[in-house]
Amino acid sequence: MSLTEVTLLAALAWGLGTLILLFIAYRWFSSVTKPPSEAPPPGVWPKYPLVLVHGLLGFDTVKVLGKKITYFNRIVHSLEQSGITVYCPKLPASASIEVRATALAEFIKKLELSGNRVNIVGHSMGGLDARFAISNLGISHLVESLTTIGTPHYGSALADISVTAAEKVNVTKMVKKLGVDVDAFFDLTTTSMGQFNESVVNSEGTSYYSVTGHGKPGRKGMMPALVPGYLAFRSQRILENDGVVATASQKWGTVLFEVEADHLAQIGWSKNFDAIDLYLRIAKSLAESGH
Repeated sequence: MSLTEVTLLAALAWGLGTLILLFIAYRWFSSVTKPPSEAPPPGVWPKYPLVLVHGLLGFDTVKVLGKKITYFNRIVHSLEQSGITVYCPKLPASASIEVRATALAEFIKKLELSGNRVNIVGHSMGGLDARFAISNLGISHLVESLTTIGTPHYGSALADISVTAAEKVNVTKMVKKLGVDVDAFFDLTTTSMGQFNESVVNSEGTSYYSVTGHGKPGRKGMMPALVPGYLAFRSQRILENDGVVATASQKWGTVLFEVEADHLAQIGWSKNFDAIDLYLRIAKSLAESGH
């Protein structure tokens, strides 16, 4: 099997198989009971609510074969149990950054907030949607801070490979004929993100933070479905990556934490990484910075 065929399979696993992967992870993860993370003492939580924004092909909550699946697995519940107000918008799954950002901006504008501001935490593409909404769609006065996790700020080589391979076999045209919006995949290429960063500049009224992640194969390493993507990056001498995004591409603003967590572990889909603790630490860090 050629490298192109291998990377195309990786792209398909990353894209069309996301819900299936999460369901499998749910069955695997739900059998593992873990003590709840120790929450920081009262008084150190952010003064503004958190808005958790999902990534490409993401969702807020769905049912698969009768099972309820939340994109930020167990994270939302744990944050709310700790006394933090959390909102989770549902954005168009695979639309362009601009379309998804428009939906996010409308969601935030409709929130009835006593403090009139929010802290956004965006995973993967969700971080780019938030950047666009803050800078270009008139909500900068409503956003106190943006923290991105595993976000491809400089594009993803996996997106480059996916788009190139898909176009070679005319997959893109076939999918578009079915009425499926796949503009997101084109927006995440390194070329597109270079143009994005030139036109979408940080807002002076918003603080920008990021969390970077990396993974590695092994019994206690990344989820098997992400290993082909990880190896595709390695074949291009991009040694540190989370199976979907190069670690270097995830840095934007002040880096809060660097974690050993693959792209799905970052949202709670690994029994080998405590994502709940990560989000509690993010909340505590935001509070300590006055957000």
